[in-house]
Amino acid sequence: MKKIIILMGLLASNAFALSLGDTVNSNTIKMETTVNSTMKLSATKTDHTEYKINKANGTDTVLVNKNSKVYGFKWSDKTPDIKTMLGTNATYKSEFDTAYAKRPIGDHRRLMINTEHLSVSQFGLPGGPFSGSMTAKDLAPTN
Repeated sequence: MKKIIILMGLLASNAFALSLGDTVNSNTIKMETTVNSTMKLSATKTDHTEYKINKANGTDTVLVNKNSKVYGFKWSDKTPDIKTMLGTNATYKSEFDTAYAKRPIGDHRRLMINTEHLSVSQFGLPGGPFSGSMTAKDLAPTN
């Protein structure tokens, strides 16, 4: 019975992932730092903070505004999880889904979405990782 509980605890700790609008604090960093990934502060800018997450299949940079809210991501990853990054915010998800459905068919390694609240770009060569970024315009710092 103890083995099952420990295994369930490990699976639950690896299931955590950040999304647009999530709050980043010391607990978040602990949750994202697992056997399979490491989250560390990488840069402090005047208008935002950046955290790097190193994973087995790539890296993510999490962009956090002065209110400790995730406003964007940058990635170099074989399998980026855009749906998780979008989170449950109905506006971001709806705008993404609508724009994604209108993208050119057959262009599987490139994605460009620019809506009222969301900007997503992704590129990749066959067999290689995807490089991309996502920004929630309403959460991003203003210049």
